[in-house]
Amino acid sequence: MRQVNGEHRVEVPDIMGNTDPNAALNLGLLLDEHLPVAGVDPTPPKHLEQLRLVQRVSRLVDTMRGAQDNDQMLRHAKEICRLPVKGYGTTEFDMSETKMAALIDTGFSITMDHLRNRGLA
Repeated sequence: MRQVNGEHRVEVPDIMGNTDPNAALNLGLLLDEHLPVAGVDPTPPKHLEQLRLVQRVSRLVDTMRGAQDNDQMLRHAKEICRLPVKGYGTTEFDMSETKMAALIDTGFSITMDHLRNRGLA
């Protein structure tokens, strides 16, 4: 911890310890809207289908970030864990417990498989 302008600030090494950034492996987590979660209806929530403005803005953002993301995904494909989220809405705040549990369980399982395949688990 160090003091800056009279305030105490926590430094990264205080939290993470001393690390070698050149030795650290990468792990990319991609929320893949093309992969469905097993046992969950892949149809998007109805409230999102009705909001045309949300659809347009979403497509615009996808287009803008798509080229950069695709380049990085091609260059680092083995380091990316693709998590299925098809049928889940970004603003789906009223999601059922069952649907949420399926998303969490699937994400955990796929992440562990990815780490095992890379010899990291």
